[in-house]
Parts: sequence; C-alpha cells; structure tokens
Amino acid sequence: MAATTDAPGSAGAAGRAGGIALALVSASAFATLGLFARYIYAGGLSVQQALAWRFTVAAFLLWAWLLSTGRWRRPAAEYRRAVLLGVLGFSPQAGLYFLTVRYLNPGLAGLLLYLYPAFVVLLSLLFLKKKIRVPQAIALVLSLAGCALTLWTRGDYPAVGYALGVAVAVSYAAYLVAGERVLASLDPVFATTVVMSSAALVYWTVSALTGAVMVPQSASAVLA
Repeated sequence: MAATTDAPGSAGAAGRAGGIALALVSASAFATLGLFARYIYAGGLSVQQALAWRFTVAAFLLWAWLLSTGRWRRPAAEYRRAVLLGVLGFSPQAGLYFLTVRYLNPGLAGLLLYLYPAFVVLLSLLFLKKKIRVPQAIALVLSLAGCALTLWTRGDYPAVGYALGVAVAVSYAAYLVAGERVLASLDPVFATTVVMSSAALVYWTVSALTGAVMVPQSASAVLA
C-alpha cells in the first residue's frame, strides 16, 4: 500500500527531472546552432537556403517517427493551428537568428537570444496576466545583467547585428507566449513536425522566389 501511495509523487518528481534534463539538452543544442550556421555559410548557402535545408531534414526525420507511430492522425483543426504557428511564429524567429549570425559571432548572437526570458515574462504579464514569481524575477535580473555586460564590451560589430539580436529575442518570446496556448492541447511531436514542415515550406518558397535554390556542396556544409 505504501508503494502505491508514493507512486504519484515519485512519478511527478521523475517527470520534473526528465523535463529539466530535456531543457538542458535543448539549451546545449541552441548553443551550437550559431556555430553550425557559420559552417553552412562558409559552404556558400544563404540564410534562406540554410534554413530550408535545416527544416527539411528535421521534418523528414519527424514525419518518419510520426508515421511509424500513427501519431499523424489528428483533426484538421490541429493541423491548421500548428501550421499557423510555424508560418507566423517560428519561421520569422529562426530567420532572424540566422541573419544575426551573419553580423555577429555565434556566442554573442546566442547571448542576445537569451534576452528572451525577459520578454516572455513581460508579454505573459501583459497578455496572459501572469504574475512574476520570485525565482523568475531572480533569473530575469541575472539574464539582463549578463546581456548588459555583453553589450558593454561589444567589440567591433555593426549596430544592425545588435538590433537583429534583440529582435530575435522578442520574436522568440512572442512565439513561446503564443505557443503556450496553441500547443497546450497538441501532441508535442505532432506539433513540432508540422511546425518544422511549415518552416521548410516558407524558406523553400523564399529561396525559389529569390532564385537561390542550391544543394550544399562541401562536406562541412552537409554535416552542419
């Protein structure tokens, strides 16, 4: 009986630990994103080409998983919501980040991206009426202090790079705040698959309209 009583708490703790582990993996992946973008640019691809290939590969792998597990069977309304989030929310944010890396080094671009928690808190307060909790406030102050130090010793980079970096943070925060409601009732793997597919379609369309569709040539660009 004791084991049965303790199970819900244990499951909750395990779920929280798993969530924290996934968040750390996600942060590590974000940390490498700008570096890989540099390798792709060195291979001759433009921003839109790099993003088109990136999201195509991601969508292909995710669709393989979705189809094999049968999780693609969802109502049309869920597809519509995920597509809109991918086209209007995720795609602009990703494009701005890859464009920022054109002007700033990946480390600096990444630090500016991490202004987004401040904007998430602000947008959640304004639009979702969420109160700021003490841990959030502490994390917010530390985040802003780190970004202030980064800008204080900004080095020889154009102002447009910093403007784009801040725009990335704002757009990513807006995507997360909007996505909180849109994605609340959606299967996460399904939602991610549709968002990646939508983003791939957006950037293949942009590439085609600019006459800049190409296949990565160098091994480093392909691997990146």
